[in-house]
Amino acid sequence: MSHEEHDQSAEQAIRQAVDEYGWFAALFEKSPETPSFAYTIGFWRTFQQPEIILFGLPTDTMRDLLRQVADNIQAGLAPVAGADDQNVLGAGAVRFEMVDVSNVADYFGYGRWFYNYQPVPLLQMFWPDRAGCFPWETGADERVALQQPLLHRPLDFKFFRPRNEAVFADERIFQEDLPILCVVHDDEGEYQFLTSGDGLRRDPMLVSLERIVKLDPTINQLFDLPRGHYAMRESVDDAWVRQEE
Repeated sequence: MSHEEHDQSAEQAIRQAVDEYGWFAALFEKSPETPSFAYTIGFWRTFQQPEIILFGLPTDTMRDLLRQVADNIQAGLAPVAGADDQNVLGAGAVRFEMVDVSNVADYFGYGRWFYNYQPVPLLQMFWPDRAGCFPWETGADERVALQQPLLHRPLDFKFFRPRNEAVFADERIFQEDLPILCVVHDDEGEYQFLTSGDGLRRDPMLVSLERIVKLDPTINQLFDLPRGHYAMRESVDDAWVRQEE
């Protein structure tokens, strides 16, 4: 089945579910680049309530949590941004926060399509670690925090990797102030940041991924670039074009 046919099939399923049940749960399995995530489509149309997105749990669990939120809304217990909610988990609280508009397009693809790319409110549901800490709190489990991006804030670093992870870079990027025009994510998960598509012409530098992103924030657009793929552009003013190696 082609990608276009897959999209058409998914869009038809979304329309049918929203018409019949009032909402649809879009579920995405984890990949080497991103955690699993899920979001609702239809809450805004059916209930006049924000759509919900959450990350980092098994897809069946996330679907059940979204179903519980839908049941709560119909029972008059709608989620509130910035507040803990004791009515979703069997024990403990979740926290809802409004997703910043700068982060919506990264994850809410089918939702944006469903609403004809018009803005709709989107709440992120955060779940705590075993100690009851949310990802931004002091002492939170780093493994839990890394699975839940803080989408209620503008993000200066979108990769689901440690900021200090070592990556390869053409030394001319720093020594000659040349732009990054090619990013390679190889089959082993290593990154190369190059000044052209011709590969590394000199001995590569080892730098932190955070340093690269700070130097060129548009690298954040490639946070989900799959392994075995690369992205290129003609100049820093052009859009990244992704290709499989």
